Amino acid sequence: MIGPTPANVRQLSNELELLLTRQCKSMQLTDHARPRFLKGPRSTKLRRIMRWTAFLILAACLNVSAATYAQKVTVKLQNASLEEVFSAVKRQTGYLFFYDRELLRNAEKVTIQASNQPLETFLVAVFKDQPLDYSVKDKTIFIKPKAIASTAPSAKEVKQEVTGTITGTDGTPLPGVTVRIKGSQLGASTDVDGKFKLDARPGDVLVITYIGYEQQEVTVGNGALSIRLKPSISSLDEAVVIGYGSAVRKSLTGSVSSVRSKDIANSPVTDPLATMQGRVPGLFITSSSGLPGTTFNVTLRGQNSLLQANGPLYVIDGVPYRINR
Repeated sequence: MIGPTPANVRQLSNELELLLTRQCKSMQLTDHARPRFLKGPRSTKLRRIMRWTAFLILAACLNVSAATYAQKVTVKLQNASLEEVFSAVKRQTGYLFFYDRELLRNAEKVTIQASNQPLETFLVAVFKDQPLDYSVKDKTIFIKPKAIASTAPSAKEVKQEVTGTITGTDGTPLPGVTVRIKGSQLGASTDVDGKFKLDARPGDVLVITYIGYEQQEVTVGNGALSIRLKPSISSLDEAVVIGYGSAVRKSLTGSVSSVRSKDIANSPVTDPLATMQGRVPGLFITSSSGLPGTTFNVTLRGQNSLLQANGPLYVIDGVPYRINR
């Protein structure tokens, strides 16, 4: 706030003196009933007194105004809440704070040190990193949310129409393929020509799924997309190596179980048959005694004959073996 200039002070003093003079003239009375307006030296003295009185009143008003707008603050706070800061300012300056407690929930802690600092400078430092703002009116400071400047959306935030074609490995268009934006429920399906279109942002990931083909993920860029899906290999079409040859799993008529080499390596036994205990369904392996190095009795799916041996047929690298134990 800019204080009054000396010219303004003199003007106000003269106006106040003129006003008092007019009041005295209006009160001038006749000989006996009313006193006359003073003239001569007494009149000059009265004018001087009135002038000094007006000057002193005006100076007192200016001092009060200057003291009000030039408040100083001296505080030292460490990780203090805004309410603690407000209390310290109120004690030193007499300013009141008007705010909603809900606004202070997201406020940050304040660490500040000020020595005989002007109130305006102090408030600027306190609210620098806060989501709040303030305004001063008379002796009250009003707290309000900080206005967020509206910014234009970036290119990544603007959706654009994405088009593409999905085909198989042989170039045949695939109709009915599901194209979905990853992390959302927005998507589309391909038409009879394998083409699709949907709105997406640059950088979005499209998830393409189709029955009989592997799932594929494609990142949206600039321009149309050309996607080729690979057929998925079903577990029924896997080739299975068995003791007497190899075959496709779906054409096998028997049951196939396997024990991996790492399972054998992790078993603390010396006989490979011992590692198969409990790992192959229908295969019962029991030790003839509890002594180390004893033989094992192997029975596959129970007793198969009353007169012949019930031991299984071992085929190793295509060569059959029958072990009688």
